[in-house]
Amino acid sequence: VSITVKFKDGSTMTFKLVGVSGDSIAEMIFEFEYVEDSARDQDGNLIPDSADDAAPYQGTFTDQSNGEEMRDFIVAWWSVNRVACDLVASGNNTTLVCYTDPD
Repeated sequence: VSITVKFKDGSTMTFKLVGVSGDSIAEMIFEFEYVEDSARDQDGNLIPDSADDAAPYQGTFTDQSNGEEMRDFIVAWWSVNRVACDLVASGNNTTLVCYTDPD
């Protein structure tokens, strides 16, 4: 059994049920595990959960501020792995491209 959780900002994550315990319905505990690479932003772009997902990375955003937030997230979490990002405006969309910085 899997469930997808939708957050207020429109992003989603999927979790799978990996265990159930408890002696009665009132005491039941459901244990869920994150499904790798299932986190998506409001535009459907992957939210990287590893340095391998962060570089190379490309996402298209309908709002420039969403692209800027993803860039800031990726750089903050994965810059230790020399991940750098560029934002490029294209019509009504903004494209974020991240890569391993050779410097």
